[in-house]
Amino acid sequence: MGSDKGAHFATIPGVPIKHKLPTMKPTGLPNPRLARQAAKRETGAMPNTDEKSRKNGLFSFFRHQTHDANRFFIAPGLRVDSGLSTGRTFRLRLTPRNGAIPRFKPGQCVRLSLPGYGILSGHRTFSIASSPWEERYIELIVKDTGEWSGTLKALVSSRTEPIQALVAGPYGRFTCEGLGGTGRFVFLAGGIGGVPFISMLEHASRFASEDRILFLWGAATRDDLFGMEAISTATAKIPGFRFVPVLSRDPLWTGERGRVDGDKLLRIVPAFFGSSADKFEWNSASFWVCGPESFRRDLKKYLKSLKVHPAAIHEERFSH
Repeated sequence: MGSDKGAHFATIPGVPIKHKLPTMKPTGLPNPRLARQAAKRETGAMPNTDEKSRKNGLFSFFRHQTHDANRFFIAPGLRVDSGLSTGRTFRLRLTPRNGAIPRFKPGQCVRLSLPGYGILSGHRTFSIASSPWEERYIELIVKDTGEWSGTLKALVSSRTEPIQALVAGPYGRFTCEGLGGTGRFVFLAGGIGGVPFISMLEHASRFASEDRILFLWGAATRDDLFGMEAISTATAKIPGFRFVPVLSRDPLWTGERGRVDGDKLLRIVPAFFGSSADKFEWNSASFWVCGPESFRRDLKKYLKSLKVHPAAIHEERFSH
């Protein structure tokens, strides 16, 4: 999933500040591509990014250009996570035509379109599932929920050669990289809303993050969960990480059942941080919500009833 809007974490009075995940690929050297873009802007050969684009976290180069810089090849053949018996959720692996992966932050999204393929010529927005440190490709996770995604699934399944596509972005501010805060994160996902958290966990695992991260993910069955390799890696490398699947229609499931709702937050979140519900300081953590509209609405309402500061609630607003 991806976002056009989102609140940055703001310092809560009385809460200690801790540096967040390391800045991506620092080199201390000038970026030649950015220098060339700046020169083009000065000569009028390339438009400046407007204020709305800057607020949306847009890398303007991709907004205004449609040449090789954002032309990708989709690898043919359907990629489905091991254990996904339904096959409704599949992966797309996109390789850039010019060999350069656009720099992005974990949790950001891109817009994908396939000109010349009917309905697929119109773009759809998807969160990036792969790590920002992956230099060979970017990976998207798509759920077959309608005509656009169904057409894409059929096309990828039937092809034996790479498929040309346009990728615009990255977009979005649904990312915890580089933010100040308490080092205490609660990720709340519903269904396909787990995608941006997979990228975040890939990134955090690289540095064996010292943050405390609780990930509650609501789905129908175990077959609807994906990215389990990234979750297993995070469990092994991040001492303060805990993953809690919440399944609603899995008859053999012995873990948390039902939905990710207020009752589960009240019971699970304080205990994870070593507190009781009546003594827990809810503003000592930041909450990241991604999923269907009703899922986001209900959880935001509940968090606000607990007096969680609005700046500590981050939301991904679009749906596929």
